[in-house]
Amino acid sequence: MKKALAGILAFLARGIISKYKPKIVGITGSFGKSSTKEAVFAVLSSGRKKVRRSRGNFNNELGFPLSIIGDFKKTGGAIFWLKAILKGFYVWLFKVDYPDILILEYGADKPGDIKYLGRIARPDVAIITGISDIPVHIEFYASIEEVAKEKSALLKLLKQNGTAVLNADDELVSKMAEGLDRDTIFFGFNPEADFKVAQFSNRLSEGVPIGISFKLETVGKSVPVVIPGTIGKAQGYAGAAAVACGSIFGANFIESAGAISEYNPLSGRANIIEGINNSWIIDDTYNASPKAVEEALSALKSLSGIIGRKIVALGGMKELGKYSDEAHSLVGKMAGSFADIIIGVGEEGKIIVSEAEKGGKKTMWFDSSVKTGEALKKIIREGDIVLIKGSQSVRMEHAVKAIMKYPEKAGKLLVRQYGNWLKE
Repeated sequence: MKKALAGILAFLARGIISKYKPKIVGITGSFGKSSTKEAVFAVLSSGRKKVRRSRGNFNNELGFPLSIIGDFKKTGGAIFWLKAILKGFYVWLFKVDYPDILILEYGADKPGDIKYLGRIARPDVAIITGISDIPVHIEFYASIEEVAKEKSALLKLLKQNGTAVLNADDELVSKMAEGLDRDTIFFGFNPEADFKVAQFSNRLSEGVPIGISFKLETVGKSVPVVIPGTIGKAQGYAGAAAVACGSIFGANFIESAGAISEYNPLSGRANIIEGINNSWIIDDTYNASPKAVEEALSALKSLSGIIGRKIVALGGMKELGKYSDEAHSLVGKMAGSFADIIIGVGEEGKIIVSEAEKGGKKTMWFDSSVKTGEALKKIIREGDIVLIKGSQSVRMEHAVKAIMKYPEKAGKLLVRQYGNWLKE
């Protein structure tokens, strides 16, 4: 049934692309895809073109064509899919006000996924956010190099006059430019990047985290960017990639940088939320990969001058296969090097706390995010900063909600606050 549904949606999506011929911005990578997608949307939609981006995690054989058919925010049961198919036929057969530019995520849970999605829509611009040493979903690949090969398939799908936008700081990604017969733009913190992030800072005010600031630089130009309500370099990368993408479409550099300053990062991406007892939460609960956890820990570590303690609550990182023990051990070692309290959640969390204990730090372990939240309520003091992160299936947003100063805002601020997610 699922295969048949995917086939129908793909057929309709191809017909729609062929009819309206929108420009396609394709995004893939092992981390940062959604943040980059939102940043690109902010830049491109600030111009005169009509732009649409895929919603949520619509990057597989069902969600990808669905994003081409319409601006769906979430899926449902049989009736929803019937309506989606009918809408697909309507958009294909009749004239509608269709977007000039589509921003799509190309997911790669297993080998061949990107090639499959590429048969539906070939990109005009291909952005690769990064691979990292131990990427998410690697359990379905023979090696890290195989993951990189799968991601690089997006570049082979580029149209003849297409452009690749690559992370200059990621060796596996930057090497993809070798032998590529398409225009290439590099972004990142690397001084040689075409669009460079410089003077990056996680900002504090009176011991409270308030956001990030950096400069976006390109040849002969430099613009300051301030993004409130988040910490970590992830938004710096997303912003640089987005402005690089904007340049391909003729967007003004200064206006593009301004659009980055005004856009709101997605829920669960290192967002700063008020906690109980005048504490602060770094909500990074959307998902977790080794690279993303490392970045979140680095950001927390960089916050000097805070009033209280640094507390880390980490759920397991899934789909890492044979690399799982090593990855969780490294995370535990890093957290134990600076955090005052380290909490591990789930079976993988045992490895995290075991490694953190070697540094002489206080640790705790719980088998669920709900119990973690209950424990945090008992130990949080004024001025504490609590980083909460874990893979989607660990549902660490439950722990965040438990210690929010205003839990009634959970529906607006946290991830997965709808439908069946609330029952799990």
